[in-house]
Amino acid sequence: MSKDESLRHDIVTSPAELEVLADALEREAVIGVDLEADSMFHFQERVCLLQIAIPGRNVVVDTVALSDLSALRPVFRDPAIKKVFHGADYDVRSLYRDFDIRINNLFDTQLACCFLGFKETGLEAVLKNLFAVTLNKKFQRKDWSRRPLPKEMLDYAVSDVRYLAPLTEQLEQELQEKGRLTWVAEECRILSKVRPSVSDGAPLFLNCKGAGRLDPRGLAVLEELLAFRRHIAREKDRPLFKVFSLETLLALANARPAHAADLEKAAVLSPAQMERYGR
Repeated sequence: MSKDESLRHDIVTSPAELEVLADALEREAVIGVDLEADSMFHFQERVCLLQIAIPGRNVVVDTVALSDLSALRPVFRDPAIKKVFHGADYDVRSLYRDFDIRINNLFDTQLACCFLGFKETGLEAVLKNLFAVTLNKKFQRKDWSRRPLPKEMLDYAVSDVRYLAPLTEQLEQELQEKGRLTWVAEECRILSKVRPSVSDGAPLFLNCKGAGRLDPRGLAVLEELLAFRRHIAREKDRPLFKVFSLETLLALANARPAHAADLEKAAVLSPAQMERYGR
């Protein structure tokens, strides 16, 4: 099969097409799953594409066009169908957050690689080492919420998910030979239950690495800065880190400049940030 043929895919954009896909998936024993999101470009991230691979077919579900994926819930819930991810934690949380999708019978190939002692467990390295396949990751940090998506981005989206099923077969065999398959199965069962964090009114600084080095006054300043960053990010629809990095806020909480001149002297903000927020 040529490279172009192996990257061929169907695009699902309507509820009727999604129902047909769900019926087809219910007859499969193993499906490869991946997704693309827009966390690098918006305040409230969301899943923008869901990629699914089964033997002889790659499918891209446009989750910008389709906000309701309830037709796929039985497939992901079915314990008779193995759902294969690579580095599933983020995907499991995202599918639950955006579509209320719960997953039974999950297999994480990255976890499997860890239990087999692989030095490099990223999918790019694993496929190169095991299958002599080189992935092009040039679109990894693109804005997947844009429409229409160019063909090159859609090709990228299915370029790795198609290998997940054959990779699983090889990894499971090695795990079985080493007596570690049940270990991975238990870890995958636990992983399938992770959920996105929920804001419960707790201080924002509790989720900030490095906050523990601040004194009480510094923590109070950091909390105000984190709230200010969140307000600006929501208003501008930008990710938090594109407003201020956490390192910048920690440095400000440490320095605690009282006036604009002190802030400029601290040299914590960039010239653009000083212009926008430092006056």
